[in-house]
Amino acid sequence: MSGPEIDKHILNQYLLGALPDSEIERLDERSITDDVFAAQLTDAENDLVDGYVGDELRGETLDRFKSHYLSSQTRRNKVKFAMALREAAHSKRTSPATTPNETAQTGWLTKLFTKPVMQWGFAVAALVLLVGAVLLVGQNFRLRRQISQTQASSDAARQHELELKTQIESQHAANAKTEQELAQLRADRDRLDQELQKDKGSQTSLGAAVATLFLTPQLRSVGQVATLSLVTATRSVVVHLKLEPNDFPSYRVILLVQTTHQNVWSSGNIKAKGTADQKSLSVSFPAGSLKAQGYTLQVLGVSDNGSSETVGEYYFRVMK
Repeated sequence: MSGPEIDKHILNQYLLGALPDSEIERLDERSITDDVFAAQLTDAENDLVDGYVGDELRGETLDRFKSHYLSSQTRRNKVKFAMALREAAHSKRTSPATTPNETAQTGWLTKLFTKPVMQWGFAVAALVLLVGAVLLVGQNFRLRRQISQTQASSDAARQHELELKTQIESQHAANAKTEQELAQLRADRDRLDQELQKDKGSQTSLGAAVATLFLTPQLRSVGQVATLSLVTATRSVVVHLKLEPNDFPSYRVILLVQTTHQNVWSSGNIKAKGTADQKSLSVSFPAGSLKAQGYTLQVLGVSDNGSSETVGEYYFRVMK
């Protein structure tokens, strides 16, 4: 199917490479699919070549003809052919009258360039040039399509690279967070080790007079109850309680019998040690008040106005 006829000026601009790339690509494709347009393009190209051979082109048109049109070997051959035809026609018009002898000698040349022979020659030359032009346009179209495909592949590769970069950055952030958590766990472990060594030193100096117990909120579930072993020489018990995060300025600790909730011992208001998220309490009470049974240490948070509420319960069992 043929499209609308293109203005000759547009055709010349197309042949000279003066149109935008999108328009050149459109006309490249049309020169292959539209026979009428291909014929118009051939006529315009012949006129443009005749204008160059006849020294009729001027200014930017002449410059573009030399820089763009003549950049193709096929087009240069077409210009050379047109120049040869023009020179042959010019020589025939300007040649002097020949003698009968010369006429006889050149008769075969005259027959060669008789009108029917020349017409067939022009037809063959035009056909060759048309085929060459079609092949050139087809090659140009294929090259442009390959460039478009290469550009699409390059865009896809860049998008994949950005996705990989985003994944790597996310992994780095996750690794950094994990390192921070591990550092905090190491710090907690070192602090507990220091407290344990300190308490061991105290036990060494006091012998069996003091028993020490460490309790955390995680030890409250069934099957994880801590055991406190007492001997006859034990005089007091020191318990270190790790608190869950809260904002109370002070605390009270009550020692209860687990089965009857009998109050065995209670502390006054005491301050917690450590930071807001790593608070702990240390309490001490007589070992003589303990029997071989289960106990609950109830921790109350005390507000500035004196009110209190339970913030944790810690369970342990005594063995003698």
